[in-house]
Amino acid sequence: MRQRRRAVYVLTNSRSVDPEEAERRNREIAENVYRAAEDVGCAIEFVSRGDSTLRGHSPLEPHVLAQQVPRAHR
Repeated sequence: MRQRRRAVYVLTNSRSVDPEEAERRNREIAENVYRAAEDVGCAIEFVSRGDSTLRGHSPLEPHVLAQQVPRAHR
C-alpha cells in the first residue's frame, strides 16, 4: 500500500472450499486490508472477480466484502 499501486490482485482460491471457509477467508482479508490501509492513510476499494464458469460463492463473497467496508466509507 505504501507503493500506491493502482491495483493489487489477491488470490483467495475460495471456489475450492465450502461457503463457510470462503466467507471466513474474505472477511479476514478485508479486515486486514482495511486496517492496513487506514494505518498508512491509503483509500482502497475491493472488486470481487467472479469465476468465468460461474463456479464459486456468488453472491456470498461480494456481500462479505461489502459488509467489511468501514462505516466511515459507507
